[in-house]
Amino acid sequence: MVFASCRFDGLVFLLSRPFSELFRWGQWDMLPLALIAGALLALDRRRALLGGTLLGLAAVAKVTPIALVAILLLRREKRAALAAIATIAAAVALTLLTLPAGLWASWRHNLAVLPADVSPQYFSLRGFLLTGFSSYHHRGAMSTPWLDLGPQAALALSMAIAALAAGGLGLWLWRRRGQLSTAESLACAIPVLLLISPLTWTHHAVLLLIPLALATVRAFHAVTGSVFQICGLMVVAGLLLSAPLSEHELQVPQWLEHLIAPTVLYANVALAVLLFRQFSPRAHAVCTPAAPKFVPATL
Repeated sequence: MVFASCRFDGLVFLLSRPFSELFRWGQWDMLPLALIAGALLALDRRRALLGGTLLGLAAVAKVTPIALVAILLLRREKRAALAAIATIAAAVALTLLTLPAGLWASWRHNLAVLPADVSPQYFSLRGFLLTGFSSYHHRGAMSTPWLDLGPQAALALSMAIAALAAGGLGLWLWRRRGQLSTAESLACAIPVLLLISPLTWTHHAVLLLIPLALATVRAFHAVTGSVFQICGLMVVAGLLLSAPLSEHELQVPQWLEHLIAPTVLYANVALAVLLFRQFSPRAHAVCTPAAPKFVPATL
């Protein structure tokens, strides 16, 4: 079963759109993917210092994994969290000492004022709402949103939904802290973090390999609800394998393009729903035979 699930995940990963986008744009998201995977493996083997250090290095390579450190604090994994924070602090201090001042100032400026990019390949919740509820220049003309609320209203709406999603994730992880291991908690959080991250491009979705592997193993070992889980895996795989609509240059109404283009965003949502369903109390319920009724003896 484990071998079959690994083959499925590997095939989907190698053929997925996020993996091909790494080579198209020369991105290095395979590095944080490897570091996070190593951190989860170390944490699963109770090597807190090594796991925290690897997770801190992943947060240095890409900003999004820094939210995983907060989950360590939520689970009271103090040694791992302190190791991650110390690694991040050491990397920042080394950067301050070695990089030119102008480059550091430029990086801080770009981080502080994230551009309101509403590209058709922008696959976060923020980009989805900006695309659907504010107009922008697209293919030499102004786009036609579903409802033009303006960028500020769309941004405020995205921040409110992101705050609710982050709070819901934290509450869900806290209630299941005894059921989920630290590695499972971090893996389940990745789809939600990519969803609410201010910047999520296609190549960032290579991180979904980790929660996809967890969902696949659990689906292949499921006794009940396996049909739903297998169908969910097929949906996630199909979304990851599909190319954005903008790549095909199809002539469709813009409202329809806004709706069906963000395939990675839908993959995040579908994978998060699948994992939450797999770890729900109902999924672990065990059917026990009813006790026999007492029938009084008769002469």
